[in-house]
Amino acid sequence: MNYSSKRLKIIVGLLALVAGALVALSPIGNALDNLAYDLNFVSSNNHEHNSEVVVVAIDELSFQELGLAWPWPRSKHARLIESLFNAGAKAVVLDLILADVGEDDAALASTLQRYGPVILATDVETHSTAAFQRVISVQPIERFQSQNVILGSATLPVDADGFVRRLGNAGASGEASLAAAAARVFDPELNLDFNASTSGINYVGAAGQLPQYSYYQALQPDRYLPPNALANKLVFVGLVTQSDVLDQSASRDSYPTPHTTWGAGYMNGVEIHAQAAHSLLQSSSIATVSAPVIILLSLLFAGIALWGMFRFDPIKAALPALVTIAICIGVCVWLMQSQQLYISWPLLLLPAMSISLVSP
Repeated sequence: MNYSSKRLKIIVGLLALVAGALVALSPIGNALDNLAYDLNFVSSNNHEHNSEVVVVAIDELSFQELGLAWPWPRSKHARLIESLFNAGAKAVVLDLILADVGEDDAALASTLQRYGPVILATDVETHSTAAFQRVISVQPIERFQSQNVILGSATLPVDADGFVRRLGNAGASGEASLAAAAARVFDPELNLDFNASTSGINYVGAAGQLPQYSYYQALQPDRYLPPNALANKLVFVGLVTQSDVLDQSASRDSYPTPHTTWGAGYMNGVEIHAQAAHSLLQSSSIATVSAPVIILLSLLFAGIALWGMFRFDPIKAALPALVTIAICIGVCVWLMQSQQLYISWPLLLLPAMSISLVSP
């Protein structure tokens, strides 16, 4: 190979490396990364019927049975909490923002004094003007904050594409996420030393996969539920509605998840919190390899591709390159499925693949 050919290969290879890196860092690369991540959930329906976590749904059936307009009287929530603990629930999460004073707050406040632990939801409001942005923490009214009450942030970490994949950080006032607060109360010895901003929810399936009962059923568990259905359970209570049964003051709380990519519908917020808590209690949350490690591995593969450009002609190099790519993808998928470790193979391989595609 003469000097001119070597120089051409070097220039072409470096340009391809830069182009591949730019694609990896672009919205295209982010979309490929999300697609690769979601691919791991295409067949991960685990049928967790014996989960420690159950959902009590404020659903259409409950609206019909109770005949009440939203928002429901807080005395009704008080009765539900009493019923859940009397049925053996170990902890209850109320995924409702109780920030406004109501007519019958006394009943709920009294129940929260007598029963627990109960995790109540906080939220954030962002107020923006041309001059400044202010983030306000929305807390339950002080009357509800008894010694039996723990606060948890109900704010979900939504990715740029609108999907919820991660566990999420603490709330605006420093409280843990709703799932982390609930899991810590349910199992005080649980190790929650992890990076919640990058750790993924290990969804056991699409919406409705975790055990779920209607609100009206949980009000009379002896009548409507199987024996011990709530015994020693972590119970999440929240809106699970598909039709327009709410008034204009209550926006629907549903999001796409990795299963949505493969045809499943959206999932209500309370179910996402419950799935996140399930991941924590099972110690199965998904860790993500950090960006510096991805960059180093990507440069390694790119270096191998550059070496192959000089060592082999494109036709002879095609088969080893395809085998290497297949092995890399297979290892990444295996690590995700068996070790709950996600390595973004599109970002890992894009620079090397760009070099291979333009190899002169």
